[in-house]
Amino acid sequence: MYTAEEVKPEFNTVLAVFDPQELAFELGVWLMGIRGFAHACRDAFATEPNSSIGNHDRSREFRIFNSALLITAKLNSRLRKSFFDHDSSSTGILDDQFDVADLDDLAADLREMIVLNESIMSSVSQSDAEWRSWSSTVEQRLASSGPAKKLAAFVCESGELELPSKLNEVFRRPSIELTAQMDFQDIVPRVGVILRCLDMVGSMLRNDKPLKPALVIFAAIYQQTRKLIEDINNRLARFPDEGSPVFSSLDNASYGASLELKKVFRQELRGIVRLLPPPSVHARIETAYSLLLDSFQQMLIELARAVDENVSPFDFFPRYQLKLEQSIMLREHLWRVFKTVQAAEQDPEGEVVAELCQELSSFLGSTLSFLHYKDGETLERFSEEVHAARDKRDLVPILHRFGAYLETLFGQICMRAVLAGHPFEESNPALL
Repeated sequence: MYTAEEVKPEFNTVLAVFDPQELAFELGVWLMGIRGFAHACRDAFATEPNSSIGNHDRSREFRIFNSALLITAKLNSRLRKSFFDHDSSSTGILDDQFDVADLDDLAADLREMIVLNESIMSSVSQSDAEWRSWSSTVEQRLASSGPAKKLAAFVCESGELELPSKLNEVFRRPSIELTAQMDFQDIVPRVGVILRCLDMVGSMLRNDKPLKPALVIFAAIYQQTRKLIEDINNRLARFPDEGSPVFSSLDNASYGASLELKKVFRQELRGIVRLLPPPSVHARIETAYSLLLDSFQQMLIELARAVDENVSPFDFFPRYQLKLEQSIMLREHLWRVFKTVQAAEQDPEGEVVAELCQELSSFLGSTLSFLHYKDGETLERFSEEVHAARDKRDLVPILHRFGAYLETLFGQICMRAVLAGHPFEESNPALL
């Protein structure tokens, strides 16, 4: 037993302090996602169109819903507690329309939904009939909830907080025409909201949290993106000058967002609700997250170039510089591994194979994290096969397949947009 004075400082209890505005934003996003999840399951996450209504097992959807409701209840509790830990003037969300009583009402609604959800989960049947009834109940409950509406409004008003101040300054330049300013003031913050939602998914990926509940956030992103595309297209239909840079940038934004929406929700996340292996879920969600993040950040850059054609993503988003540095390191190290694999395939003797094993260990220990999860997992499997090979007869076919995979992967790395101005300095042009 030790007294409080004897305990070293590094072992003292650390109390977590949460930002009320961040809590309110996350809570609002989860509520929006919960409202849209059932629709997204029919439209975006479904494996196949419903061909036998009434026969589908919806237990996985109910479990995802349950996880999302528990997360939302925890966020609501933290937000309520933060009102007593902060001066009300510092929260930025306490006013005449929103107070602690609203959170108490929301807590009661969430508690009832959690009890009902768990009751259905414990029943024998969790088919389409129960799913439709449950989804309709949740939709009606949240649609009539005053706190849920206020939190959704707060989310929509928080878009600019995610955007760099320098980028916001570009869209506020006095030289911009009034109609273009109105377009930017409406569209740019909404892209910022989507980026903040994606940051929540990125946090779950970085912190190795269960990823199936992230589909609820993707459901919110899906609905917001579809509404954004619809509004941009309506603006384009009324645009006075189709030859202006603003029209071109808005048209490109609409087309690019539509393309990425199909790529992510019709390919990467298609059928993911029923996908069981956690590595596959992780790989798909990471890919969907990266595609959407790159797409929406690039959309903002294209809109900014309608004001200043010299702007670059490196001016506003630090991740581009980090991604450039990591991509250069990855490309060089991957090339060394590829050349070593080729050498070992030609001469699968002790010294060359030992050099290959050492190069692979170095790559796995340092550069592997710069790859997407699915590529890193494949490379790790090849490395295990190389180490497990007993003789030349087993090793040579493995090295041949490994070399073909590395050649393809190297070509994909070289096509990264951040490497466009940094050609690979190697005499073999076939892989450039």
